[in-house]
Parts: sequence; structure tokens; C-alpha cells
Amino acid sequence: MCGLLVTNKNVSTKEADNEFLCQRGPDKFQYNSINDITFIHTLLSITGEVTPQPLTSEDVVFLYNGEIYNYNLEKNYDSDGYFVIDSYLNEGDSFIHKLDGEFALVIVDFRKSKIIFSTDVFGTKPLYKSIEKDKFGFSSYMQSLKNAGFKNIEKCKPNTFITLDLESLNVIQEKKVKTFNLEQSKDNFDDWNEAFINSIKKRFLNLNYDILLPLSSGHDSGIIACCFEILDIKFDSFSFIGNEDKSILMDRLKRKRDNWNDEVLTIEQEALDNEQRDKVISYLKNNCEEFFYGPDIINQNSQLSGFDDPGAHGLTFILGQVKERNNNFRILASGQGGDEIYSNMQNYHFGNPNPKRFPRRLSKVFPWENFFYGAQSSYLGKEENIGGSYGIETRYPLLDFYVVQEYISLSRKLKNKQYKSPISNFLKLHNYPYLTGNPLNIKKGFNV
Repeated sequence: MCGLLVTNKNVSTKEADNEFLCQRGPDKFQYNSINDITFIHTLLSITGEVTPQPLTSEDVVFLYNGEIYNYNLEKNYDSDGYFVIDSYLNEGDSFIHKLDGEFALVIVDFRKSKIIFSTDVFGTKPLYKSIEKDKFGFSSYMQSLKNAGFKNIEKCKPNTFITLDLESLNVIQEKKVKTFNLEQSKDNFDDWNEAFINSIKKRFLNLNYDILLPLSSGHDSGIIACCFEILDIKFDSFSFIGNEDKSILMDRLKRKRDNWNDEVLTIEQEALDNEQRDKVISYLKNNCEEFFYGPDIINQNSQLSGFDDPGAHGLTFILGQVKERNNNFRILASGQGGDEIYSNMQNYHFGNPNPKRFPRRLSKVFPWENFFYGAQSSYLGKEENIGGSYGIETRYPLLDFYVVQEYISLSRKLKNKQYKSPISNFLKLHNYPYLTGNPLNIKKGFNV
């Protein structure tokens, strides 16, 4: 995970040295001015060799934030950044369709006088933009654009690749990064299971840094922990016992200790006390760009502040505690998307006694309310802003494009069969402790 700022405004190093950007990428601050455009990048180095950005080749300037997991399948690259710029130079705009990962990127192609910007399918990595007359800016944070003097700032849409004319700043092209096949034809979970295991492998196997998984009694963290156990991936964990199903949670924690002989850190806490919560809120206000909850990803300032969310307090506390204990920790495993994609309660109203069910023609409801926006974009904002404030990269195995596609491809009967049907099936298949019963009694949230 890194931070970036690209603008044709005259921005000094002092103005550009935004604290949020530097927290997000603590390893290297890079400031470049190329053809009257400022390129700023703050690096968090995890994959491959340390590779300061921007990368330049043939009058093409590229910088990004995130991880590309298929970068070394065809050729050995020193880092995933070289793979991306090479793919663009060789394949043109179609390169975006081959990227498998979590990313936000900006390319300025001086040869063809155009700007490209894009996020991944779900917009997991934040990217904001502002175009005001003949001035443009792109950044990982709104505050960086505000510091540069921009006022009309929007968050870039997920699953959207846009090309601008460098001179007029008019949109030349807008297209999807990935396209989902909505045919519901598969009558077993085998392909989904394989896709999920592959999603875990490419995100968490053979890393040089330690992994944290906030572990609850719920399905989403449970399937990640289960898969970590299958693949013998070591991880640190933190659990708030408070409102969880204690028998399920304790079975999971015991299983973790038995399997890994306490080689890794496990922290259990009942809940946050008032002093801890006050410190957390103070930390958020002083170290984290404010994030917002609501259905509108574009006009975020009109939404509810995420600083008031107890779940945000819990995540902030967890990351602070683990950072104090483990300097090698840089990667957070998140179950984000579990509710928004895999629950048959598509409207996210868990108190609804008549949850929506998937219809015969998926196109009638796709994309449903929280597939890209609403709760999806809201909670991704929480994860990225809080994780970024600690210099931690968050990875989202349940939002892997191929995993989501396999879920969509399941027959409606399988989707509607049980609560989070492929996740429940996976946990049952591998005899991993999980909650069963009425889903309305299951969903409690990460209450701290």
C-alpha cells in the first residue's frame, strides 16, 4: 500500500508532504516534476524489490497504490509496478483487464497526450479526483487535493477505467475493469472453494511481513482463519469477546494455539473501556482522514462520519496494539465483502424478517445496493483510512474478482440455500467452528 498525488497545479514539496500520504507510505517519499506535472508517491514496500515511484518509460509516467498478484506469471519482474507499465506499453488500454489485484493507478502518457486513472473492481484502494477548468488532481486522500487548492473533489468510481485528453481534460473513454457473467448455472461449490483458496494463496503465502486477522465468531473472519489453517499460514489475531458467541470464538482461538504452538501473537479482550475509547477517538481525529458512511460514494461529505462507528474504534485499537507489539506487521486480512456479496440479505437490513432472495434472472437485481456502493464503499473507506494511518496494507480475499464471479455463477438455489451459503459450506466441509441457525440471530457485528 502506498500514497499518491498527481496534479498540474504548482505544488511545493511542503504542500505535498501531506501527513496522511506519508503515513500510508512510510518507506520512501518521492517528489518529481515532469513536463509541469507534479508526481508524488509515498511507498510502503511489500512485494518484490523496493521500487520508488513514479515509474517512467517512453514518455509514459505511472504510479499506483496496491498489489498486483499475477505480475510474475509470464515473466520475472523485480516488482509488480514494472509489470503494469510494461503491460500498458505492450497492450495499450486493454492492459487493465488483465490486472489481478487491489489497486488504484494513474498513468500520464505524454506520447498520446492522455491521462488514465482507474481502481480495481470494488475500488478497494482509495482514489480521489478533481478537475477544475484547466487544472486536475488525483490522490489517495481528499486532504492532499484540498492542500493543493482543489475544492470540488470526488471519489473515483469502482470498476471504472477512464481516459482523459491531457489538453482539454475531456473524457475520451470510460469502460469497466471487469465484467461479470450473470449466468447462474453451477450446482455445487467446488469451483468457489478452489477460487477462494487461490485468493488466499496469492495474497498471503510466502510473505516477508506478518499478517493480522481480527478474529470474531462470524463467518467472514472464520473462513479466512480456516483457510490459513489449511495452508499453514501463520498469523497474529485479536479478538473482542464482548458480544461474540464465546463458545465458537474460544474453539477458534484454541484451535489456532493448538495448531501453531503459540508461535504467533493472540490477544483477547472483553471490550474497550472509556479511557481506551477516548484515546482511539483522539487518534482518529489527529491521524486519520475522516471517512463517511452512506449510499453515495461521490458526495461523501453529506454522509455520516465513520469516526462515530464503534467498529472503527475497535479496528483502530487493534492496529495500535499490534503495531506496538510487532514491528514486522504490515498486512491486515479483512473479511470485507462477506456481508455485502455473499449474504442473501442483499439490502443489508439484518432485522428484516423477509430478506430478499436471489431471483431466476440475476440481472433484475445486479448490482444490488451494496455490491459496489453503500455498505461496501463505506466500510472499505473505514479499512483503508484506518489501515493507512498505521502504514498497514489491507487485503480482501472475499472481494477477489474470481471468487465473486464463482459466487455469481452458483445456481440461485445454492445461493438461497443458507446464510452465506458458500462460506457456510466451506466451514462445514473443513470442520471449522461456525455459527448455525437463523441468520437474523447470527449477525451481531464487531461490537467493541
